[in-house]
Amino acid sequence: MALNTTYQVIHKQLFGTIIQLENVYFYSHISGTGDASNLANDFLTVAVPLVNAMQSSGVHNVSVDVINLGDTADFESLTASGDGINVAEPMPAFNAISFTVKSDDRAVRHGGKRIAGLPEASAVINEITSGPILAAMEAYRMFLEDDFVGFADTWKPIIVKRVRTAVVGTVPLRYTYRLPVTDLELVTAGVLVALSNVFVQHQTSRTT
Repeated sequence: MALNTTYQVIHKQLFGTIIQLENVYFYSHISGTGDASNLANDFLTVAVPLVNAMQSSGVHNVSVDVINLGDTADFESLTASGDGINVAEPMPAFNAISFTVKSDDRAVRHGGKRIAGLPEASAVINEITSGPILAAMEAYRMFLEDDFVGFADTWKPIIVKRVRTAVVGTVPLRYTYRLPVTDLELVTAGVLVALSNVFVQHQTSRTT
């Protein structure tokens, strides 16, 4: 796998008018001749509605931002309109639906997604019981583990291992983690399976 066929997608949203939400995805371009612009359009068309189906109307789409990890000239940022489709009061922003994306290679840790904006009435004693929400969760779970087919391209969901870098001068020695910048640094894994959790989870960060 080459760095210039590896893409990062960030779906940005707002919870209300202030709290920023982000979910990050990685894809390998395995079919077609498209670029970041094609991926952004495909994600906007296919993925964003799947996310919105789990959310209250109090959550608003902002943008879909795509970069090619190996080609700095290949990037796109598209405005994303629309809101969560459920006209209902949302749970607080620190509550989220939790998904685990399991790696097919032990060299790369599992990933995950947190979707905030769950309608308040969709859970009973912290367990999601709403039929429409559970169906929406299943559709999104399948999207996380399957190859993503757009208008003219196919994108394979992957997990990208971060590169650990020592912070010079720190005692004890500390490390930062960044995305790879060369083919030699690139280590990825495919998605073995994606799992959902019917119990409402907490999150301390808006970025997952």
